[in-house]
Amino acid sequence: MISTEILFAEDGKEGIRQMYLYRPELVICEMSLPDLAGHELCRAVRTNDDLSLIPLFFFNDEAADVGAAFRVLEAGADDLFPRHFNPEHFIAKLAWAIDHRRTENTRRAEFALLK
Repeated sequence: MISTEILFAEDGKEGIRQMYLYRPELVICEMSLPDLAGHELCRAVRTNDDLSLIPLFFFNDEAADVGAAFRVLEAGADDLFPRHFNPEHFIAKLAWAIDHRRTENTRRAEFALLK
């Protein structure tokens, strides 16, 4: 059985704080947060060496600004999902992201030992 812990944050700054504290395996986030745009949160995570490998997935409304969707993907989001999505596709993407992150962490650890 897979053990999962889900954390919630009220806004982007709290989400980033929790990422530092808990180092989650992945983050699922709204495009519009009370204090940050999705691309701002994404850029803050991607430019931080301690957090940069955390997979970031965003939800958006079908009526959302196409420019905002482009900005969050350009800032390094792993994927963007509409509110109404295919659950199997969503789970497959999340599983791939977790596996990819674990592989990358192992590769980096092994490389650090070689130095």
